[in-house]
Amino acid sequence: MYKSFKYRLYPDEEQKILLEKHFGCTRFVYNYFLGLKQKQYNESGTSGTYNQLAKELVNLKYSENYDWLKEINSQTLQQSLKDLFTAYEKFFTKKSKYPKFKKKREKNSFRVPQFCKIDATKNVIYIPKFTKKGIKLRYHRRHQGTIKSMTISKTASGNYYVSVLCLIPDSLSISTLSKTKKSIGIDLGIKDYIVCSDKSVYPSFPKESIEELRRKQKKLQKHFSRKQKGSKNREKLRKKIARIHERIHNIKLDYLHKLSLELLKNYDTIYVEDLNIKDLLMKSYHTLSRNISEMSWNTFMTILQYKALWNNKEIKKIGKYYPSSKLCSHCGYIKKDLKLHERSWICPNCSTNHDRDYNASINILNEGIRIYGNSNP
Repeated sequence: MYKSFKYRLYPDEEQKILLEKHFGCTRFVYNYFLGLKQKQYNESGTSGTYNQLAKELVNLKYSENYDWLKEINSQTLQQSLKDLFTAYEKFFTKKSKYPKFKKKREKNSFRVPQFCKIDATKNVIYIPKFTKKGIKLRYHRRHQGTIKSMTISKTASGNYYVSVLCLIPDSLSISTLSKTKKSIGIDLGIKDYIVCSDKSVYPSFPKESIEELRRKQKKLQKHFSRKQKGSKNREKLRKKIARIHERIHNIKLDYLHKLSLELLKNYDTIYVEDLNIKDLLMKSYHTLSRNISEMSWNTFMTILQYKALWNNKEIKKIGKYYPSSKLCSHCGYIKKDLKLHERSWICPNCSTNHDRDYNASINILNEGIRIYGNSNP
């Protein structure tokens, strides 16, 4: 099993300059060969293979105009080219959109595929071009397994991080939580983040702290729009706004990690609806679309699934178009005219009073057991 460990980096001024060169050169290589592939396709209907463009990259490094590429680790440049071909593969398999040119103001990162290590006694990492004294890091937890690669990144606020990808042997790959032999159906929402079929409710994000940060962010953005472009004060304000963005992101991510772990501690099998979030955003009006985006349901499901895999638990999905909210969990009647703003409804067939979200969670559990069988009797 592969697992990544993320640490904060503290490079000195000399190392920051070299890191910026790595960010810039990898971005240049990606954009240069993306433009070259587009030009080749427009002229001949085909574009170069990886091996052909890798040879072109070597020639580029030794040309007079681009000899500054030699200052960068060669494998990092090759990895940038591989990332371009991976982006094309995802486009052709309809997993993502067509590759676009990278911008300096977007997230900066580069990957080191080999010859990287962590010295836990000195709290430093060693990667090619940084082998003399290494880059300091906050080694707050031990990594496991064999290091396969490192990805160095820089956030919009100017913080540096390293993500260490490790291959963990089977003996260490599963940190098993105790078995509970319980199954649960969950319904994701906005007012309450999760409503469970056993009537337990998990509230949404801590709104007060996030709303306070949003107000501060809105105020700073007004000042930012009035600053002169290219000025130092504008750059200082940009970093302040970026730090608020990161703070909001970290609050949400911390909550999602804690919530996912709490669910997996209590249940062995979790049934959840396979939501088509893209359609929900397109069909909803502006305010609802913004609220749905704020909930980070995709991020939560990703965290829940990989933690379930680590702990030998199961996440099972039911169909996107299953009418979980409109179906009466008592008699099976479907209320087709149920509106989104109706948070409770009475079944016309059996007169049962339903809370919309709780009723949906029961139906998700029943449908999951019907499809997959009850794995936790």
